[in-house]
Amino acid sequence: MSTFPALDTPLVEVDDSTSIRKALDVLFEHRILSLPVFDKFLHDYEGFFDVSDAFSVIMGVKKLKKRIPSSKLVEQVLDVHGVKVDLAKSETADGMDLPISIFLKESGNRRRAPWKPVKDTDSWEKVIKILAEKPEIHYSSTRRVPVVDDTGKVINIISQSAIVNKLYKQYMIDAAMVPRCFLLTPRLDGLGLIKNITTVSESSTVYQAFDALCVKNISVVPIVDDNFSPVGVISKKDLWFYDRLQKMEKDGEDPQNWKVMEYVAKAEELAASCDASRSKCITTSLDTPLASFITLLATRKTHRIFVIDDDKRLVGVVSVADVCRRLAEIM
Repeated sequence: MSTFPALDTPLVEVDDSTSIRKALDVLFEHRILSLPVFDKFLHDYEGFFDVSDAFSVIMGVKKLKKRIPSSKLVEQVLDVHGVKVDLAKSETADGMDLPISIFLKESGNRRRAPWKPVKDTDSWEKVIKILAEKPEIHYSSTRRVPVVDDTGKVINIISQSAIVNKLYKQYMIDAAMVPRCFLLTPRLDGLGLIKNITTVSESSTVYQAFDALCVKNISVVPIVDDNFSPVGVISKKDLWFYDRLQKMEKDGEDPQNWKVMEYVAKAEELAASCDASRSKCITTSLDTPLASFITLLATRKTHRIFVIDDDKRLVGVVSVADVCRRLAEIM
């Protein structure tokens, strides 16, 4: 698998005794969304700890605080998508000091990021088929595949974005390699079109946007104006920006109470000041071929492109997952 691209971020991992807070800090430090978790007693990997895991705990506690006094939090047990988070065992009463093993050892975890390792001698085709698999309803899809050596050590992680970037580079070298089906557009074959796409309005709060991400188990929610045109996005990647903006608020105000566009403006300002990147709101028309989506996804370094109709209304989204699934269909 020597043709697989090298990671553009350091390969980091944690053991399963690491607290949720510490694991989240590691994600923040390296600007990544997930990392492998190693069981030092079994000498094997248990799976991925994902930013979604921490996100769900933070939002679960936030909802409780809206309903009960803070003094009652220690009596609560959060049900985080099938995982029981017992706040009585949390010294900080927010669950963030509990070990990440609660997400990996609990068989009922419906949102657990799939762990489907391949060997470093396996083919691209095998990886693509894994990344193209459609999850069962309410379960998480496979967004990244760990590559292990003969000893079982993770030496690389291949994401759906890595597949898209490889395709883009191949097509730049030889345009004749582009399959005919990659010239189809959303208008022609319904690529990426969604009947009931989850959105929030410009008047929504950050809390409402974050809640939609957790409840719907989606990685991004578009912000739409009165014409249903996309004007911005809130994603799980925003947890990093939210955490820093909250620490910057001298009066203790919670940014989750801000209107989404106010938050987006401040988060973009923060991103520019610290050379970080937020999820982008990039749109294109119903007549854009899949090959052009691949170019946009690769060159704009984003995971999704929003599709708008002739009236600029949001009608769908084409993601790196869609590209992997179309590629798997012709393999």
